[in-house]
Parts: sequence; structure tokens; C-alpha cells
Amino acid sequence: SISVSSGTITQTVAPGSYASTEVVPAGWALVSIICDDGDSSGSVASSTASFQVAPGEHVTCTFTNTKAAISISDPSVTEGDSGTKLLTFTVTRSAGLFVHDVKVDYATQDVTAQAGPDYTAASGTLTIGQGSSSATINVTIQGDMVAELDETFRVNLSNPRSAVLAETFGLGTILNDDVVGGKNLKMTTGSIDLSWTGGNVQTGYSLLQYNTSTASANLIPVAGAATSYSDASAVNGVVYCYVLAATG
Repeated sequence: SISVSSGTITQTVAPGSYASTEVVPAGWALVSIICDDGDSSGSVASSTASFQVAPGEHVTCTFTNTKAAISISDPSVTEGDSGTKLLTFTVTRSAGLFVHDVKVDYATQDVTAQAGPDYTAASGTLTIGQGSSSATINVTIQGDMVAELDETFRVNLSNPRSAVLAETFGLGTILNDDVVGGKNLKMTTGSIDLSWTGGNVQTGYSLLQYNTSTASANLIPVAGAATSYSDASAVNGVVYCYVLAATG
């Protein structure tokens, strides 16, 4: 039996049956074993090549390894009107036979969502065990009844151990499911005039305009007795989204 830890090993042996086993280095995965004769074979599961050597024969077995690479998902969840929900990020390492645990640090970061009112900040160290291909990070999402745009935050990855980062962050999206006071806004064909059902606009609400071209939002004050609004700031060819938002 020949044990291989790194590099190239050449050994002269008598004719017969042999086995060569690789000790996979930390942070690497064995992905294939190929021998160049017709009667030898390799098993990635056992990290071993089994081969026959005939008189005068030269047999080469190549063990191919790849560095463990970590990636992370971009999940989304509907926020709900109250209570909490979990938004689950799945952290995955690349395929192959790993004989070491992989560890990586993580921490949340605001984008448009805010830690506290929208989600609970989280940080720590995640471990993917040697027998697993993935592990999860759960972030708690806060439900509310405020009409708003969908909001996002990051889970940043750093300091990988026994691996490299294929992705440095995952983007989580909190999907809004609220319409203030049951007032449904509707865009009129050929204009930016808006109307809503359920009565006039109440004091303390504004029209929230979202420009999909620039990914920017703008609060537009609306008179308390208004039943429609014409948006003179709209640019032809740009798609806008509108919702009635509480501002006071």
C-alpha cells in the first residue's frame, strides 16, 4: 500500500496488486482518480487507486483535487402583518470528497431593510461538517402592516477556513404584502393619473413613488381630500410603482 500526501511519488515495485491512497489536504476535495492502464481502478469515496503491475509495466495514477469553494443563496420571504418569520440562507460548498470541516464567519448588513424594525441582526461562525455539502443561516424577519417597497439586506461571508469564497454575500429580500387602508392604486392608461377605492386619502399619508430605472423612491405629499393624482415628474418610457404610505 502506498500513501500519498502531496506532489508526485514514484516507486519501483515487484509485479503484483497494489493500492495507493491519498491523504486529502485540508481545504481540498478529491474529485477524480484516473490510472493509465486498462486493469486498474480508482475510488473517490475511499481515496484509493487499486492497480495491477505486470513485469516491465509502468502505471501512472492521477489524483485530482479542487479547492473547496463556498457559495450562498439569495432567498426571499413575505413579511406578514405581525409576529416573525425566518429567512433562510443556504451556504453550500463545492462537490467532492471532503475529509475536513469547513468554517466561515457571517454577519448581516443593511441595504434598504433596517436591523431592528425589519429584521434581527445576526452574526457568528457557520460550520459545514465533512459529511455535509451545506448548512443554513436563519435570520428573523419582523412582520408589520406598513405599505412599503420590498426591502433587502445582506449576509456577508468572511474568514473561510479550509475553503475559499466563491461568493462574498447573499442578498435577502423581504417582500411587502401591505396596502394601507385597503386603498388600491391604479394607473390610468396613457397617463400617470392614479385613483384608489375606499374613500379619500387620510391626513398623514403620502404617495410613495418608486422609479424602477434608477431604483430610487420619492415621497409625494397628497392633499387629504384628494381622489386622484397626476405625476408631472414622470419621464416617458420609465416604469414607476406607487403605493399609499403612512408618513405620520
